[in-house]
Amino acid sequence: MCSLAMPQDLVVPEFVPRPLLRNAHLMTMTLLLPRTVKGLSSPEERQFSITDDVTLVGIANWQADEDAPLLILIHGLCGSVDSGYIRGTARKAFKAGFHVLRMNMRGCGATESFSRDLYHSGLTIDLQRVIDALVAEGRTRIYLAGFSMGGNQLLKLAAEWGESSPPEVRGMVLVSPAVDVAACATSIDERSALRAYRKNFMIYLKAGIRARDKFWPGYYDLSLLRGMNKIREYDESFTAPAYGFASAEDYYRRSSSISVLGKIRVPSLMVASQDDPLVPYATLDSAEGRANPYLRYITPERGGHCAFVAKSTSPGDQDGFWAENRIVQFCRYLEDRQDS
Repeated sequence: MCSLAMPQDLVVPEFVPRPLLRNAHLMTMTLLLPRTVKGLSSPEERQFSITDDVTLVGIANWQADEDAPLLILIHGLCGSVDSGYIRGTARKAFKAGFHVLRMNMRGCGATESFSRDLYHSGLTIDLQRVIDALVAEGRTRIYLAGFSMGGNQLLKLAAEWGESSPPEVRGMVLVSPAVDVAACATSIDERSALRAYRKNFMIYLKAGIRARDKFWPGYYDLSLLRGMNKIREYDESFTAPAYGFASAEDYYRRSSSISVLGKIRVPSLMVASQDDPLVPYATLDSAEGRANPYLRYITPERGGHCAFVAKSTSPGDQDGFWAENRIVQFCRYLEDRQDS
């Protein structure tokens, strides 16, 4: 079990949004813009066998110092190891002296041939198996960071560990975590202002089913995709039955971390904006979570969903991607605290 409670003396620079991106939707849409990220040379593909029909594929960048700490990055819904925010965080962490492992969820990043099964918000077994494998290799200082859906997965996994969290896992950062899956799905499906997001998600989700059919023909009923235009419909038709959930609502309830935040015993930093258009802020402002001494909240008024593009570079930051820098700052702080 990790014996260190959440440090409260970490000084986090204020987030000041770029003036033209004060609107939450414009800020969030920056995630879709092309982004060049350099400084991730000599990548190594890593594969982790989960079941006979599921192999996870990740990309590692190793430091010359074998004893360096390791940061594992988990993307959000419809993301991959090549998402700009994942690559941007990886570059910062590598420059700060961390080994970095970017993990694809099941079938993401054009890895459908490696995974017959779908990924979902509460699928913690994959992260557990990856961590187990790395610990078996001798990795003793592991940090975790997850965005949106990936953040919910990490919180749920830490809650499942409870008092028995692995001593090798030193800390976590969650950026815009989707802690209440039902509330997020309902908001995206029903709010007219989020129609563009819903359409974009559905294009990716439906493409993932069709891509799997090329490698696992007949396993999924492609006819169910006709006329489907809501996330809840997708989860009702594919996600829930694939994992034995009674319904999409049952899947959402059992996969959300919102009700178990008090059980987390890994020092964790939650970074979330109050204007997040995809994750309702009310779901993040949990009394149980706020009372947990292992969980610290950083909740600026603006920032959109996972974006946090700052007006200028804060002192000590590598660029203006504020949340990515907070991940590295927090992990570096915990690492230095362990050494002191």
